[in-house]
Amino acid sequence: CGHPVCSGCLSVQIEVDPPQRQSEYVCPCDGCSEALTEKDIKALLTGAEHDKFIDMGLQDAAGGALVKCPTGCGWSFMMESSSASSPAPKPWPPAGVGEAG
Repeated sequence: CGHPVCSGCLSVQIEVDPPQRQSEYVCPCDGCSEALTEKDIKALLTGAEHDKFIDMGLQDAAGGALVKCPTGCGWSFMMESSSASSPAPKPWPPAGVGEAG
């Protein structure tokens, strides 16, 4: 959009009103809703915050059906729409795994 906004003000905007979707990372100037560039966003966020930003985009693309692997490995998968009414997945690791027997 060309509005000159300092990184400090953009950081404050993100801290005060954290975006819940990638499309909410926009220019803070009144009347402007131009999306911030990926380069600008990456410069403003910590590594973990940027990972969350990327996850937001995946969630948007997946229609909210993206689920992170419960092991903490970093992988995600899409749930089928019919899975929405299925019972919640069992906790990881399953009972008995890794226990001395």
